Parts: sequence; structure tokens; C-alpha cells
Amino acid sequence: MTRRQNAVNCWALFFVLIVTAGALDNSITPMGIAEGYLVSSNGGTPSMEAVVHAAGEFRLVVANLLWMKVVDHYHHQFLAKGGEWNHNTALMPYLRMIVWLDPHFIEAYEVGGSILAATHRYKDADDYLGQGTRSNTDSWQLYYDRAMLRAWYEKNPRAALPFAQHALECSDDSFTRHRIGKFCNTLEHAVLSKQITWAQEPNIKAQEISQ
Repeated sequence: MTRRQNAVNCWALFFVLIVTAGALDNSITPMGIAEGYLVSSNGGTPSMEAVVHAAGEFRLVVANLLWMKVVDHYHHQFLAKGGEWNHNTALMPYLRMIVWLDPHFIEAYEVGGSILAATHRYKDADDYLGQGTRSNTDSWQLYYDRAMLRAWYEKNPRAALPFAQHALECSDDSFTRHRIGKFCNTLEHAVLSKQITWAQEPNIKAQEISQ
């Protein structure tokens, strides 16, 4: 299946889900008004605030349904055929749609960034992850992923260090802070010694980008 076909299938699925959500919205709106959790305007229709809120909720629902499609595809189908999940570029249209619907869907950014990096599309990976950090400025996961992209794939510890340090600042538990702290120490040592020894460093693995 070509990338164009994947994109068309993704949009078709999105359209079906939106139509279904719209039909559901039409059916439950009268009940919502009657029960008091939707507010009617003077014209007898839901207020704009309620409509906007409902639309936002449906976007999240659709994003999660698409994520279920992604999980099923790369876990239950692609892997079953012996494929490496982070080479499954057919998932990218779905992942891009998910983060368009829900800019705070961290897992979709992580998986998409891993796929783009593993398929040597480093600039695309950083652009995609950068989209994630702009929408989620306190996400240690995404800053860590951008650091790993520079450290593991581009072999550039100097460029990776600021992202790793920001990830450390955003981390919210002792285990994560310890792990990222060791990563920062390794990067600092590499910058000072001007040596890159990623293959010998047990705490830095390419697979960590997806975790």
C-alpha cells in the first residue's frame, strides 16, 4: 500500500468517525439540554460555548480511536509478520492526524518521532517532535527524545545536551530524574572529551526514544 493510499485511508476513517460523532451529538443534544449539562441559547439551540466544548471532546475521542488503530496495526499485525515497528512508515498519516486532533497526545509524538528517526528522516523527526514540544512545553519525554535524536542518530552531544537538561528540569519523579541525570552526565563528558562512545554506554539505547 502506497503512502498516498495510507493517507486517503486515514482521512476516510477520520471522516467516518466525525460523521458518527456528529450523528451521536445530534441525538444526545436534546437530552443534554433537558438534563442541564448543555445550555440552550434564546433560539433554543445549545450555546456556542457548549458546542465548542462538545467539539473538543469529540476530537479527543476520534484521536483515541485512531490511536487504537495504530496500536492494533503495529502490535498485532506488523510485528506478527516479523516487521520492526519503528520502520512502519504506514503509521505516519494516522499519527499526524492524532496530534492534529489532540496536540497533547505525547505517545503519538514519541512513536512518530521514533519511526522518522529510524528511517533516517532526521529533520522530519525533529520537526515532528518540535511540534510536540511547542504544544507540550513541560513534557520531559519529548525533550528527551529530541536529545536522543541528536545524541544517538546525529552523534552530536553538544546539540543534545540542552534538550537533555530541559528534560531533566521537567521530570517529575526520582527514577526519571536519575536516568536523565546520568544521560546528561554522559553528554557532558562527551562534550568535554570530544569523544562519542554511544555503543559502549549501557544507559543510552536507541530503543529508549520510544519509551
